[in-house]
Amino acid sequence: MLAIAAVGLPVSSFFSGRRLARGKESRSRRYWIIAIRSVMLSALVLFSWMHATRPLSALGLDVPVSRAGQFGLIADLAILGYYVSRLQFANKSQSELAATRDRLRRLGAYEMLPRNKDEFAIFPIAAIAGSTFEELLYRGFLIGLLTPRIGIAGAVFSSSVLFGCGHAYQGVIGVVRTMLIGLAFGVGFALTHSLWWLMIAHSVANVSGVMLARRLLMAPDGTSSAPAPAEHRIIPQLNETPATH
Repeated sequence: MLAIAAVGLPVSSFFSGRRLARGKESRSRRYWIIAIRSVMLSALVLFSWMHATRPLSALGLDVPVSRAGQFGLIADLAILGYYVSRLQFANKSQSELAATRDRLRRLGAYEMLPRNKDEFAIFPIAAIAGSTFEELLYRGFLIGLLTPRIGIAGAVFSSSVLFGCGHAYQGVIGVVRTMLIGLAFGVGFALTHSLWWLMIAHSVANVSGVMLARRLLMAPDGTSSAPAPAEHRIIPQLNETPATH
């Protein structure tokens, strides 16, 4: 699992990002790969942990949820409210939406956002599966594995670096940004020893990409590729009131 986190995922992320940017791989295919791979590797994490006869609570899957974990779940409500209010209800001008789109392009994250009806349907599956797996691997498994060897601070930092490298498709700036996010999540895990609230927070942040994509596609020049065929375009048109997903 350490080799997968340190080598396999960063290499895969880097090359898949290049294929996606060059139009050699569809986003729908990439979403399915992420979803299936995440489920399989999540099962491998759980199997490895239980095979070592370690309790699931030490992985962060505490049942019942600890008091600290419950505070984390309350924090999730604030995170959810933030994304809903900012992405769904905040009034942004077309220039502000265009600026957000350009910033995401510089971070390397824009190409992963869905564009058409099929991609919007698949993206949440990949986002939730990927978020769950990443928390199991980078926070639960790696911090639990590394803490006895290099201490909790070293484990949180090392897992955050690997988390950033696992998003190599976003480029150097995106890797650093993701590493800092991973550091915040790692500190959250160290303080609560619970993964449930982190998996929810991570999923909410990733699934919010659906709302973000819809808002960005309203702006002029909202797509970075050729328009999708008529039968695959989003219905209703994006300049109309979007349906609730």
